Amino acid sequence: MDDAPTHVTADGRRVVVAAAIGSRGRLLAARRSRPEALAGGWELPGGKVEPGEDPARALVRELLEELGVDIEVVGAVHGPDGGDWPLDDGIEANTRAVAAHLAAAGATVTEVTLPWSADHIWEVANAHFNTIMGAGIAAIVEEHAAELNDYTHAFAASVTAPGLSFYEGMEAEGDLWLPLGRLFEAHDVVLCPTMATAGYVAGQAYLGDSFAIGGSTVSHHILGAMTLPFNMFSRCPVLSVPSGRAGNGVPTGVQIVGRPYDDVTAFRVAAAAEGAGAGFTQPGWRPAGLPLSVASRFSKLPKPVSAIGVMIGPGFTALTRMPCWKPSSAALRVSPSTACLLAT
Repeated sequence: MDDAPTHVTADGRRVVVAAAIGSRGRLLAARRSRPEALAGGWELPGGKVEPGEDPARALVRELLEELGVDIEVVGAVHGPDGGDWPLDDGIEANTRAVAAHLAAAGATVTEVTLPWSADHIWEVANAHFNTIMGAGIAAIVEEHAAELNDYTHAFAASVTAPGLSFYEGMEAEGDLWLPLGRLFEAHDVVLCPTMATAGYVAGQAYLGDSFAIGGSTVSHHILGAMTLPFNMFSRCPVLSVPSGRAGNGVPTGVQIVGRPYDDVTAFRVAAAAEGAGAGFTQPGWRPAGLPLSVASRFSKLPKPVSAIGVMIGPGFTALTRMPCWKPSSAALRVSPSTACLLAT
């Protein structure tokens, strides 16, 4: 049993919860009446978690006390100090190493956060894939049920289960895109981990709903891949490049996400990262027969300034300036990713 306190963080800070209740582009806010120094100010309704109290129950209690309304907590959005997309050991360190290589090459690396929750990403992705493939998958399962393995049945059930409607899914995708689109207004690329996990175990079916990553859990094993948001935003070119190895020896990588349809910049920034010394620079790391990197050819190109956004750690983070190949702002999203999923 976990006896860790729920009302304070590991470093002793008091845990506070607040409700983000939105409708038709509006957000519910409460006006403070006390203390006098804060009276008249606006805030999200909520309050402190009491000792031994579950944070979700604390939020229900606070809104009942403050506003007289009974709510259901349907998800969580974490702050920039601890987004809820956990990472296995080595993933963050390798991501930061790529950022450091880019900084050494002339980049100014800054972290920024996208307000994305892993479980909400999965909810919206389910609506996305159900709309595109749900009917077809259901028909195949019905016709070939005896020929499909247990994993296929479980996956088919997850993407055809009732959830957001088509309209609700499209609306949710728009909400997810908005902060990323604003980021791309000032940046060309974003870096983030390709994989949050250091590898899936060969032979394990992964039929359960939850999946362990970095001492925490996410609601589905597919969330071991941080590529899921960009499966939905397929207009953005994404390139995954090596960042090193995790503690278990499995390769890790970063995905470089470009502005919609700007494939060239994504390739150029990837070449910059590799040319700066990031990734599989040891000759023995490359499988025999693979061609050498083309980064050296790119590195001979003119080097005007690009901005790069870097996303590291358990949230999506980004921002940077570096000598690259295109005279424009670029946002790089940095993150380690598993280039190959190997047995652990």
